[in-house]
Amino acid sequence: MLRGQAPRPEHRERDSAGTISVIPTARGAAPESRLPAAPIADGVEPTLRPPGRGSVIRIFPYGVSRSRLDKAIRLLHVPAALSKSWKDADAIVALKAHVRREPARLREAIESHKPTFVIRSNTRFQVEGVLREMFDLEGQRELEAEALTEAREAIERVLASGEPIELRSQSAPIRRRQHQLAEAARLRSYSRGADPDRHVCIARA
Repeated sequence: MLRGQAPRPEHRERDSAGTISVIPTARGAAPESRLPAAPIADGVEPTLRPPGRGSVIRIFPYGVSRSRLDKAIRLLHVPAALSKSWKDADAIVALKAHVRREPARLREAIESHKPTFVIRSNTRFQVEGVLREMFDLEGQRELEAEALTEAREAIERVLASGEPIELRSQSAPIRRRQHQLAEAARLRSYSRGADPDRHVCIARA
């Protein structure tokens, strides 16, 4: 299951005499009474890829408060929107109690390898937490910290040597922060190149 392969269950029946017989099933198919073949687990499915520039991840909430999820999306400023149907969604956020109570309703979605995220409760902490994992906000904060450190070091070098320095390519919000650092140091900064290779250059005013 961890490798993304469907399990091969064995359907057995016991008769009134206590004899157990194995009922043949299709290769990799599961009896209707079982949970979906694809795994449902807390956390991020590896098949969900980060959205490209300008794109939006459509999320279908299953048992999860739509208003709370929508509020968390706006609070965290992630490129996501709510979907009314799982078929139109890029990912599903489901409440664990609903998954246990009605697993068949998500069977088709999960067997079609739709990325599914499960939270234990409808609390703000859980809802915001799953969005942070989906969009790797912790990782983005680390990238921003590294980019700002690079800008500060470049500012020191420009002030010392007078030679202009080109920084590594970054997203628009990070470049904005780098421009602000240069302005605070009374240096000139400008962006060069086209996305995704657009980057900041820092020079003497």
